[in-house]
Amino acid sequence: MDLQQAALKWKRNAEAGAPNWHGDERRFCDALAKFGLSPAQCQSGIGARYQQGIQSEGQQGFAQAIAQTNPERWARRYLEGISR
Repeated sequence: MDLQQAALKWKRNAEAGAPNWHGDERRFCDALAKFGLSPAQCQSGIGARYQQGIQSEGQQGFAQAIAQTNPERWARRYLEGISR
C-alpha cells in the first residue's frame, strides 16, 4: 500500500468510524508500527499529540473535520507529523 492509498483508506475508515469515535492512543501507535514507527517512538511523539487531540475534540467535531479533510492534505501532514 502506498501513501495515497493509505490516505484514501484513512478517509473512508474515518468517515465510517466517526459515529463510533472514541480515540485510543495505544491502538493508534500499534497501527503505526506497520509503517516502521515503534510504539515507544509513537507514544513519545505523535501518539502523545494524538492523545491531546482526542481529549480536546468531541465526536461531532471529529466527524465534521473528517468530512472537510482532503486525503492529500492528510497524507502530507501525516508525513510531517511522524517525522517530528
